[in-house]
Amino acid sequence: MENLGALTVSVSELTLFAISLLAMFSPLATLGPAASLLGEAPLAAQRKVALLVARNYVAVTVLTVLLGSLLLTAVGISTAALTLTGGAALLHQGWPLMTRAGKAADRDVPDLPTAVKWEELAAVPLTFPITIGGGTIAVVIGAASRCTTLIDLASVAAVCAVVGIPVFLTIMFAGRMVRRLSAGAIDAVNRVSGIILFGLGAQLAVTGLYGLYRAADTALHLSYVGRGSIAQARAAQEARSAAKRPSAEGCSCHNCKNSTTRTTIIIAAPRTMSRREPPTVGNSRQ
Repeated sequence: MENLGALTVSVSELTLFAISLLAMFSPLATLGPAASLLGEAPLAAQRKVALLVARNYVAVTVLTVLLGSLLLTAVGISTAALTLTGGAALLHQGWPLMTRAGKAADRDVPDLPTAVKWEELAAVPLTFPITIGGGTIAVVIGAASRCTTLIDLASVAAVCAVVGIPVFLTIMFAGRMVRRLSAGAIDAVNRVSGIILFGLGAQLAVTGLYGLYRAADTALHLSYVGRGSIAQARAAQEARSAAKRPSAEGCSCHNCKNSTTRTTIIIAAPRTMSRREPPTVGNSRQ
């Protein structure tokens, strides 16, 4: 990373990331499934399960922040492609909230056995898939991939830890809040959450598409530049090779000297003969 002590992520980007996590979690939409699972649990068991779910949420998201860039490098996925995937996940999650104001199909509450150990519900299904889904993982990795310093990663991880607080409160007070809120109020708030979630997904999808377009344009430009550089390099190599070839005048070998001498004699002989004076009449008579 370029600088270990500078914050390059803006506050607005961190706020948008926190809103995205909250929209993916959707506290009011989680109340119904959580209340149906923990409605008969004792208060102490509810508190313990809520603490376990919040701990799992923070651990999974923070670990994803730290290992997200390595995962992208290992599988060869670009940041723009992952941003587009996160936007598609938000669109998929927000559409059912807008239309029917409920959780997505992958968060349906399973049937519980007769004898329930409440702590066993913390991992599955409360953490996966009710609290954390594939869209949440994609959004976290996308945010972490845009970090350039350790301070940025720490800030994104801190946002994940802060979002763990409403996760704990939602699971803790799910039963009591469902009994106090009417079905119409929960439906209205869920629809508003769906609209916000769908809008965030559209924004991320457009950003990802633009990033893929820029990456493709840059790759094409570099390919053309590379072809020109190869041609220039070949021309320069040929010029250097031609400059290193020995000429007849600069060569000191015996053959080249004889060739130069013969050439000089052949060229100079007519000049020598032309300079001779014509014989006189008296000399010719003698």
